[in-house]
Amino acid sequence: MPTALPDSPTAFAPLFAAAAALDEALLTQLWRQWRAIGASAALGERSAERPVAEDRAVVDPEALLLVSLLYAHREPRLADLMADWAMHNVDLLSVQRLRNLANGYPAELREQVDARLAWFAEIAATDGGDPRWKPLRRPTDDRDAIPIRHGQGRRAVRAPLAHPTTLMLSLRLGLGVAAKADMVAFLLASHDWHTVRHMADAVGYTVSAIRTGIEELAQAGWVELRHGQPAHYRARWSRWGTLLGIAESDAPRWRYWHQRFLFVTAVSVLCEDLNRHATDGSASAYAAGVAMRQLLEQHRSTLAHDEVVSWAANRQVTDWLVFGTEVVQRMATAMGGAVRSATHAAQGDDG
Repeated sequence: MPTALPDSPTAFAPLFAAAAALDEALLTQLWRQWRAIGASAALGERSAERPVAEDRAVVDPEALLLVSLLYAHREPRLADLMADWAMHNVDLLSVQRLRNLANGYPAELREQVDARLAWFAEIAATDGGDPRWKPLRRPTDDRDAIPIRHGQGRRAVRAPLAHPTTLMLSLRLGLGVAAKADMVAFLLASHDWHTVRHMADAVGYTVSAIRTGIEELAQAGWVELRHGQPAHYRARWSRWGTLLGIAESDAPRWRYWHQRFLFVTAVSVLCEDLNRHATDGSASAYAAGVAMRQLLEQHRSTLAHDEVVSWAANRQVTDWLVFGTEVVQRMATAMGGAVRSATHAAQGDDG
């Protein structure tokens, strides 16, 4: 997992088509983001596709690494890239944040995530010379070893830290690989006021760590404080832009990449389960609708953040499977995928 979903003549075909579009949008986004933080520009046709608005979003390196590890068996070049990128940039990654974000993956994927993270940790500690990764290593037999193709030339360089999309990495180099740098990146790229709780949810650190860090940043005058219950904080480009060398007109945007990636993997898990039941004849549209409603409710905040869709608690949804299929297609579009009706996609209609 994840695996490419087969074509299906069942009632779930529109959902499977929407999930396939979402899957393709994710893979396209992975190549774009790796290229933004130091991958070779020659990596794959997906990375060279037409620019989209998401190309101006801040890259979340830990979120990118975790989902790339899950897709490495489907996209072998990802393993080549991650191994080479680690040689040049592993010092810019947060081991603690990786652990925090990994905990958000579905139970069905956690062992796979941990085993592949152990594979990367071995490379980071041994080839990258970074001892912080040693606690994540496992015995050889307990890792999910991903083949690396040698002799492919240089696949990565030091991340271009002056680029707006590498804001998180740039701030970490200057402020240290810790919560403070990521808080500033989030506040700058979100262009708004936020509470401690919201910041904790966005960047993946504990509330206590965020509260301590943001209060110190406010005392130093690096971020603004708006008193209230709860207090809100903001970082302004007018104060940070010159230091970062980024004009406000070029300021990147925050996207909830980790939460988006979790949604993609949850959809993939659901579709694989439905496909198995459809094959043995035990699937029902009712059960699928119940499962879809649970999935959407679990990821409600992600869908609302990205303005993919929002619904009131009392909204009357007559068919959760149909509604969920459209939501999946909307997320595919939000991530830079083709704008296509899920129904048309299932029928092979490019219109």
